[in-house]
Amino acid sequence: MKKTADIVKEEVSFSGKLSYGIGGMAGEVVYSSISFYLMYFLTDVALISPAVGGLIMAIPRAWDAFADFFMGYLSDFVRSKRMLILIGAIPLGISFSLLFQVPDFSVIGKEIYFTVIALLAWTLQSFTTMPYFSMVPNMTMDTHERTKIMAYSKIFGMVTLLLLGGAFLPLVNLFSDGANQASGFSKLAIIIGIIVAVIWIITGLVSREKHTVSAEHRYKFKEGFGLIKQNKPYLILIAVVCIEFTIFTMVVMVMNYFFKYCVPFESFIPIAFICLFAVAAVSMPLWVIISKKIGKKLVYQIGFIGFGLTLLANFFNSEPNILFLLPLFILAGFFFCGLSLSFLSNTPDTVDYGQWKTGSRCEGFQYGLYNFTIKAAGSISGLIVGFALEYSGYIPNVQQSEGSLMAIRLLLTVMPFILCVLGAIVMQWYKLDETLHKQIRSDLETKHAIS
Repeated sequence: MKKTADIVKEEVSFSGKLSYGIGGMAGEVVYSSISFYLMYFLTDVALISPAVGGLIMAIPRAWDAFADFFMGYLSDFVRSKRMLILIGAIPLGISFSLLFQVPDFSVIGKEIYFTVIALLAWTLQSFTTMPYFSMVPNMTMDTHERTKIMAYSKIFGMVTLLLLGGAFLPLVNLFSDGANQASGFSKLAIIIGIIVAVIWIITGLVSREKHTVSAEHRYKFKEGFGLIKQNKPYLILIAVVCIEFTIFTMVVMVMNYFFKYCVPFESFIPIAFICLFAVAAVSMPLWVIISKKIGKKLVYQIGFIGFGLTLLANFFNSEPNILFLLPLFILAGFFFCGLSLSFLSNTPDTVDYGQWKTGSRCEGFQYGLYNFTIKAAGSISGLIVGFALEYSGYIPNVQQSEGSLMAIRLLLTVMPFILCVLGAIVMQWYKLDETLHKQIRSDLETKHAIS
């Protein structure tokens, strides 16, 4: 029988972490391009009303949220999760490219087109990311190694966020025909679609899983919900994840409107994104060290409070100026990194807890519900932003009314702060720490040895 120390120390090679980590770029570029820029593209380029744009953001994500359940369940029953990634790679790249094209249709025709393509793109995103993330619990049983693996994925993801934030709109303008941004969005989306397909193919070919789920741990689809109910740390974590991604999606969506109309200094949008995500990427190794010292739970709470306070400070800046905004977004990037790492590194531990508690291991189903939660949060954010702009009197590409400007400011500052406080409070009930996780791994290994 193995000792506990032997069980929890299971290192993954540098090449293993690297080959897995690059997949974070493909997943992030699709998710974040849509989250950051699709709403702006729909309202200010495709000239669709904010309310309808909000529905286009929300409906496909709501559908995809349910699709995640199926993909999560399916990934638990395939021997190679990599095969699902390889199957979905090229179709995802094509659908993403189509999402940022402006067809020569009527207004209703365009609304239907964007809804259908968004449905397709989000479904294929689930088809690739679900098996990708659910691989982590099977790569190693060591909770700290899992944190490191996810750090690699998040570093690549942060670099992607940095490139998207700093280069996306400048590249759109570079590829545009004069003031017409439609052609710029079109060309850039095609390039990104090709890159996404290539990265997923590479990840699918080189990533490896050390552990597989035995037949005795299989479960029926309807049983998955019963297993979830018994996993209290998991339920707490998905509640926190819903809050986190509602905040994140709302903030990045509104930043485009804030700098275009409230500051107003539209050319600062890429700089703001760079400040946010460059600092997040650079500070990732520091947060890994902090997490090991004080625990993942406290890191999560610090990230919430710090991120919320930096956003709230901007509300009291009645006349926004760049010298004040620059350090705020740098500080926000530091705390955002803590939030991102904590969500990803806690997730695999709840998979072990579920197996320990119920005897069944359903990482795919659990990651399916996580993705459901993330997509639901995105839907909520899209609806809030879309209808808030619509009913505040927002009109694209003109000087905004006082009501519209206030709505934009509240969406970027006060509302995220309130949600950050709520997230930190809910996280207080999360009890799955390192000590308990070591005991869980020891018990599971002992049971396996006896059987």
